[in-house]
Amino acid sequence: MRQTRIEKTRRPARSRRYAEERSALPESLDPRDPDIVRAKRLRSALRDQDGAGGA
Repeated sequence: MRQTRIEKTRRPARSRRYAEERSALPESLDPRDPDIVRAKRLRSALRDQDGAGGA
C-alpha cells in the first residue's frame, strides 16, 4: 500500500505556538559557548564604535 506524506504547516522558527508561551532561546544558550562569547564581544565592540563616532 502506498504511503503519502502528510504535509504540516511550517511556522517561522521564532513564532510561538501559544500567545502566553515565552521564548526559551536565551535560557537555552550556554553563555560559555565560544560562539556566543564572540558574538557578545563583537556586539559590544560595534556598540562602542557607533557611540564614539556620533557624540
